[in-house]
Amino acid sequence: MALAGCEPVQSLCPFFDPKDVVYDSELLGMWVSKTEDGFYVKLYFQKAQDEADADAYKVDFMVHNDKPDEDKPKDGTITFSVHLFQAGDSRFADFYPLKYSAKWDSRAVEFEATDNLFGMPTHTVYQVKLDKDHLQLAWLDDNYVKKFITENNLPLAADGADHFVLSGKTDELKASLLVRAEKEDLLSHDDGFEFVREK
Repeated sequence: MALAGCEPVQSLCPFFDPKDVVYDSELLGMWVSKTEDGFYVKLYFQKAQDEADADAYKVDFMVHNDKPDEDKPKDGTITFSVHLFQAGDSRFADFYPLKYSAKWDSRAVEFEATDNLFGMPTHTVYQVKLDKDHLQLAWLDDNYVKKFITENNLPLAADGADHFVLSGKTDELKASLLVRAEKEDLLSHDDGFEFVREK
């Protein structure tokens, strides 16, 4: 499932250092985007059940479309392991996929992220702004990041004909990209997700 026309940049390494992880119970629950013509996106934040990773969230990213394009599913869900963390003056969330599922009218598919035959799971990151019942996510945009890395000659990415993926270590990603994300306009605010708490 594509998140939008411009995509979040993908990384082989996590964007977060465990020492920077924070937990905010205000994120728990169901969040829904504005609906339009039978299309909506929902995020369901739950506390992860892994005792060894007590500050993690399990998040279901759900997309529904009443009128999908031909042979596209009506419903799709990606389940993520998510870590909220501080980088500079901003909070970010690292999303790592665990499971995928999709439903059509007459069939359904489901598979683990590690079963993906087309590549390995990667991390994506979103700046998080939470104000009571309003949640805004702005992703680190792949086009902006690629241009920034190229112009500054930063050794942080593998860039092939078909794929651009960050290959830098976590501390390099934080120092070179995350703490500079707003100042360098690396975030896709215009196409970001706006959610309200579902009551």
